[in-house]
Amino acid sequence: MKIITLTDLRKDLFKIIMAKKEYHH
Repeated sequence: MKIITLTDLRKDLFKIIMAKKEYHH
């Protein structure tokens, strides 16, 4: 079982935010 660290979470969040920005553009 993989432990999700805060950095991993932040990376995922960043990816989602960037994807949303790209989608908006």
